[in-house]
This record gives sequence, structure tokens and C-alpha cells, in this order.
Amino acid sequence: MKITRVETFAVPPRWLFCRIETDDGVVGWGEPVVEGRAATVRTAVHELAEYLVGQDPMRIEDHWQTMTKGTFYRGGPILSSAVAGIDQALWDIAGKALDVPVHVLLGGPVRDRVRAYSWVGGDEPGEIAEALQAQVEAGFTAVKMNASGRIGKLATAGEVHAVVERARIAREVLGPERDFAIDFHGRFTTASARRVLPELAPLHPLFVEEPLLPEYAHRLEDVVSASPVPIATGERLFSRTDALPALQAGIAVLQPDLSMREASPRCGVWRRWPRPSMCSSPRTARWVRSRSPPVSRSPSARRTSSSRNRASASTTTPVPRSWTIWSTPRSSGSTRATSTGPWVRAWASRSTSRPYVARTTARRTGGARCGVTPTAPSPNGDLPRAPGPIPGLVSSPAPALALAEYHGEQLMLSHTDFTRELRRDRLVAIVRGSDPKAALASVLALAQEGVRLIEISLTTPGAEAVITQAVEEIGSDAVIGAGTVVTEQDALRARDAGARWMVTPALDRGFEHAVALGVPVLAGALTPTEAVAAMRSGAAAVKLFPASIGGPAYLRALRDPLPDMPFVPVGGVDAEAARDYFAAGAVAVGVGSPLLGDAAQGGDLAQLRVRAREFLTVCAAGADA
Repeated sequence: MKITRVETFAVPPRWLFCRIETDDGVVGWGEPVVEGRAATVRTAVHELAEYLVGQDPMRIEDHWQTMTKGTFYRGGPILSSAVAGIDQALWDIAGKALDVPVHVLLGGPVRDRVRAYSWVGGDEPGEIAEALQAQVEAGFTAVKMNASGRIGKLATAGEVHAVVERARIAREVLGPERDFAIDFHGRFTTASARRVLPELAPLHPLFVEEPLLPEYAHRLEDVVSASPVPIATGERLFSRTDALPALQAGIAVLQPDLSMREASPRCGVWRRWPRPSMCSSPRTARWVRSRSPPVSRSPSARRTSSSRNRASASTTTPVPRSWTIWSTPRSSGSTRATSTGPWVRAWASRSTSRPYVARTTARRTGGARCGVTPTAPSPNGDLPRAPGPIPGLVSSPAPALALAEYHGEQLMLSHTDFTRELRRDRLVAIVRGSDPKAALASVLALAQEGVRLIEISLTTPGAEAVITQAVEEIGSDAVIGAGTVVTEQDALRARDAGARWMVTPALDRGFEHAVALGVPVLAGALTPTEAVAAMRSGAAAVKLFPASIGGPAYLRALRDPLPDMPFVPVGGVDAEAARDYFAAGAVAVGVGSPLLGDAAQGGDLAQLRVRAREFLTVCAAGADA
């Protein structure tokens, strides 16, 4: 058996999956991804694929040694994640080739139930109680939440009080019979952590996660020794050598993210990371030192069982034994893909030899995928069959949707792709309304008329739901973005809703975090200094805003010293002004009320369609000029 092909699939808003194919027809799947760097990890996977194609997939240990130790530069999040995803896929192949589930290769099951905890955010203190109560009603006995926003180098009395107050609310809602954990996200210094942790002790958190950044692991022992609260860490540690200082410091819970680690299961023992026990959300399964096979989670199951259940679905497909990721909103029992509720995700495995089925959906066609074959001159190629969901198994009767269901039209958008769309279509429609249903109807009408770049402002009520629904219903007919991204939370909301690009009114925190997430950003700027700073900081293009202050003449003056900078004038741009802006060198124009009118408030969609056709005609003429 030889490896014949390595492919990657980007799934919005931030996931990447790896598929390895063999000449025997056995296929394995893995998840190589670093949050906000999926495109970078994808490149690393394809670089490693040049070595893998033609190799024996059963030589897993040999390949691991070569990929991790065969070059001068080792480790780090990108390479470790790429190796982890490939390693997962190779183990998947091994299990299928030997006709046993992977957990059998690891020594077999030692339990059939595991406690799971949910995620409730916590950035807005006023919303904590309601979010916690929802998880209690869903049946969870433990939750995890943020401790705070950004903290200064020396936490003030007010900041300490705010952290403790969040914990107090959690304990009040959950009572003594349930647990809560707190994620510090590395936002605290040693001094601040030592100050706040004893204040939390009377509220009995289950644990506090990542009080310090991983680069300060040498100070972790100071925190552990001063804390009566158990300490957890490991999400940003990439090997067992990275984890050693944390273990020596006396942490209570080790949390390696298996899609960001160069480690993976080895037959009989975990030589690089311990066996899995506890799952976390929303990113990937979290693992602690305990003997237990991975199990799936669902919002309707208090305890998750690995019994012989089949996934409930109207359309099913027999699949081989495998690992997969399943996902469903915690706040809903629906199997529909949506980001209106937080995600619950976990690795799933099977513990019996009976066939299982995986849920599929009707939309399974279209799109390109990347791969490497011995004869392919390019990593991109058309395939005779449509991509389907990652094969997988669920061990709970609760409905679930395979997050890895691949829709080609939703591939991660690169900066180059985005600027190409701008230069080709030349029109960005800005939807900002007071009625989410009317806003969605406006988006759908614009897409039907041929408008491809549609920005949905986060100031629209229910904007995340509008974005998610638009992405689902429009597919490849339009590229949906999020506008008015001002804060870090705005950027995260937009990403989780499925926005493929973002628009910021200025070079603020929202811009910084949107760039850090790896999505194309149309950054608001007015002066030459701001425009240059935006492009140097990672913007894909510059939103000249408010353009009406200087008009086309100001844009022409800007382009004299900055002829290659992609400017998109926004603000007061009607059809006549659009012509003048194109003549002045704009790559595209952003249009709000002159195009939308009152449609996003429940107004006339027929007139919106007329205006859309008019603007498209103007933009087409500008492209031909």
C-alpha cells in the first residue's frame, strides 16, 4: 500500500482538514490547523506531501521522525500542526487497513462515559448569568468561561474585582453541585495572577486555565505555589519538551490541542502525549493525563456514551471506521450548521466493530480542492467526484452535523483572491438595517442580481445570524463579509458567523484582531499616513472613508504618490460618483444607502434590484475603461 494523494480542505470560518489517499483505496482524515493560520498550515501540509506521496502509510513512526526531525528547523505551531494532521490521517488509514478502530490500536477502551463541559464566553458580565442558565437547562454539569478582557501588567483593584464578580455570578447560578472553570488566556502577569487566584479560591473553580503566556513557563511554578486553585495549561505547547516545565511546575491539568501538536497516538503507549480524558470546546478536544479513549459530545447528552448508536439522519451513508469532528450548536437541538450558538466539538471514535453511519446533507457539489499526486503538475485539480463529508462515527444518539462537510464555495478566502474579486466586480454592497429578516432578504436579492461582494454590518440586529444564513443560502454566488468590525469581540463574532472578509472603519483594535485571524480586511483610512499604515499592517485593501469629504479629486491626489494602493471609496457614493471614482483610479466602490435604500428596513426589494442592476452596469463600464 502506497500513499497516492494528499489533499486539504478549508472549511469556514477557520478550519482545515487533511485527506490522505492510498493506492488500495483506503483514505485517512486529520485536522491540521492553527487558528487564524489555516492557509499557512495548508502550505506546510503540501510541502510535507512531496515527501509522503509514494511512501508506505503504515510506517507511521518513521514518517513522524522524518517530518519532525529531518530538517534543520523544527517545531513551532505551523509545522507541528501540519505533522499532527498528517499523523492523525495515517492512524486513520492504519485502523481501516487492519479493520479495527484506532482506539483498539491504542490498547482498547477503559471507560464508556466521560464528563463534558461547555463554553459560555464571559466577556460581557451582564450576559454571564443567562448563558450559564442555558447550559444548566441543556444538562451540563460544568462550564468554562473567560476571566476578563485585557488586563494591565499590574491588575488594579477594579480588574481583580471584575474577575471575582464573574466567578461569583457563575457560582450563584450553578450552585454547589455544578462546576465552572476560568480561562485566563495568558492575559495575566505573574504578579497579577498571584494576586487574583487566592481571591477566587472561596468560589471553588474547577481549574484556572493558562494564567500566563507559554513563554513565561519558567514563572509558572511561582503561580502554582501561590494558588489554592488547580492550574491548567497546554493549549500553546507543541511538544512534550514544551510541556515538561509546566508539569514540573505542578499544574493539575495538561491540555494539549491535538491539532497543534507534533504528537499523536502510538501503539500501546502515548510516547509524546498522554491518553485523552476530558473534552473542551469550542476548538478541539482537550486531553489530560488519564487512560481513556476519545468520545464524542453532544449538547443533549449529560454523559456521553460510546454505545452502538447510529446517527439520526434522513440521509445516511455507510462509512469505514474513522475519527472525525462533529459539531452542533449547544443552544439548539438542530442539526443545521449555524454559528448563532456556541460550538461543541470533540473527537469521536467508535468502540465496536459494527458499521456506523454518518450524516450527509444535500449540498455536496462544487468547488475546487487541493492535492498532491505523483503526476499532477499543479496542486490544484478537478476531480471526477464531488467531495463529501469526512467519514466518521458518533457514539451518541443525539443529532449531529459533520463540521467537515465540505462545500467548495466556502473555501478560505486569501488576500489575493479578495483583491481579485474587488478588481473584477468593483462593487461592495453594504447592508445595514434595523430588521434582520429584511437585511437577509436584501442580501439574497443582491446576490440574485449578480452582486458578489456583500458586506453585512455588525450594527444590524442579529447580524451574525444574517451572515450565517446568507452564507448557507447563497453558497458560491456571493462572498459574504462583515462590516463595522471595531473590537476584538466583533472580529471573533464575524469569524464565527462565517464571514470570509471583514471591514473596519478605522485602524483600531478590530482591525488588529481581524488581521490576526488571517481573513482579508478592507481597512478604513482617510489620510496617506493611515493608508500606508493599513497596508503595512496586513490590510488587503484600503476603504477610503468617508470618501465624500474629498471626493474623486482627493482620491486622484492620493494615488499620485500611492499609485499601486487598492483604494475602495465608501461614503456618499451614488452611481454618478462611482463613475468619477473609477476614473480617478478606484479599484472598487462601497455603496450603502444609495444602493440599498430602505430595503434593509423592510422597504421595496424590487427597487433594490433595479438599483443593483444600475450599479453593476456602472461598475462593468468602469472595469472596461
